[in-house]
Amino acid sequence: MPSQRIHNVSYLATATLDLKQKTIQAVIIPAHAQVLHVSLEVTQASEGGAQLDLGFEGEPSVIANDIDLSQVTTNICNCVFEAKKNTQITATITNATKGSAILRVMYFLPSTIKVEY
Repeated sequence: MPSQRIHNVSYLATATLDLKQKTIQAVIIPAHAQVLHVSLEVTQASEGGAQLDLGFEGEPSVIANDIDLSQVTTNICNCVFEAKKNTQITATITNATKGSAILRVMYFLPSTIKVEY
């Protein structure tokens, strides 16, 4: 009987971002978690020229950079990674005086189960 090991529990971390802040420590990813999806939904637009970068401390735009905050829209970030240690995703905002957004991060923890088919 064929079998394989799978990750069976996924987590969705969300954070509501106040775009008036310059830097936001948004979501913590546990060590060895496999991140599969990162999205930013702008729920209240800011003025033209406002932008947001997503990254880590010391690497502020490694996940996404120059996300336009002037339109209500959802931005999907193409990044798949494994957190080597407990990692905090940081949002860095420039030129915004109003607005809000929701950051969503889906990840799996390193534990697996064996499934037989």
